[in-house]
Amino acid sequence: MTKPLEGRTVIVTRAASQAEELSKLLEDYGAKVIACPTIEIRELDNYERLDEALDHLYGYDWLILTSTNGVGFFSQASHQSRYEDRGSRRDPRLRDRSTHG
Repeated sequence: MTKPLEGRTVIVTRAASQAEELSKLLEDYGAKVIACPTIEIRELDNYERLDEALDHLYGYDWLILTSTNGVGFFSQASHQSRYEDRGSRRDPRLRDRSTHG
């Protein structure tokens, strides 16, 4: 029985630390996978500019994060009370800290 992606080559551009699960799934469907990370996820060397930006969020009603990586770093650094994750599902790291109003 042929697999749906047999004979296809798929380039996975996710960060190397996050590509394994997707690559395996694609291979299970028969694809030849080429890992080609286009970004690197790492902590900042200096948090001074981020801290300054977070200190000036008081003028906004909402902060919308569109990346699970952004949510992870923001939840570590933030002390704001209202924000929303616009990803495919609510991130539990934010769910407990969100407020509506």
